Amino acid sequence: MRFLLPLIPLVTVFLSLLSGCETEGMRCGGDPCDDENACTVDICDPADGSCEHMPVECDDEDPCTTDTCDPEDGQCRYVPDACGDDDACTVDTCDSADGSCEHVPVECDDDNSCTMNRCDSVDGMCQYPPVPNTPRMECDYGDLPGLCLNGVCVGACDVPDPCRALDCYVAVCDPTDGRCDYTPAEEGTPCGEQGAGRCCPGQICWAPGLVCPDVP
Repeated sequence: MRFLLPLIPLVTVFLSLLSGCETEGMRCGGDPCDDENACTVDICDPADGSCEHMPVECDDEDPCTTDTCDPEDGQCRYVPDACGDDDACTVDTCDSADGSCEHVPVECDDDNSCTMNRCDSVDGMCQYPPVPNTPRMECDYGDLPGLCLNGVCVGACDVPDPCRALDCYVAVCDPTDGRCDYTPAEEGTPCGEQGAGRCCPGQICWAPGLVCPDVP
């Protein structure tokens, strides 16, 4: 028994060290640092039992996406950034170089100068309503002058009433230049009531230089 006495302190120190290691290791036993967030990597420091939660990195290196992590399953999500301007008449794109949005207008052009080029902002469809018939709009009718009529280019003399009416004159439209030539109407031709030019008030066209007869 006497020879065992010197060994008792050594055994005590060994058990103490062994007990200390077990205690230190048990500080991180199980999942003491679990934050129930799948988007973090949970780390426990066995030295002092402190926790560290490293976020899961989600980065596709695309400035045109919003990078997020789903806390339910820890999966990365890359949602395209919204560049829409709620205008169907623009093509909305994202510049992959800097993430800026671009809104390029939809081009509507039917190559017809007698129609208006429009885009419907609701559905983005092009519309081509005719330009108004008045005032007359000139258009390209080949080698001849042309005017727009109901969305179609026609000869300048083919539109209704191409020449301004003048009492006691007959107007003739020249299709080569679209100009109107006026020649005197025959004497006795009924005319208006204004008495302008060669028209006797309320009566008939009269020859130049003659005095209008008295109105009955």
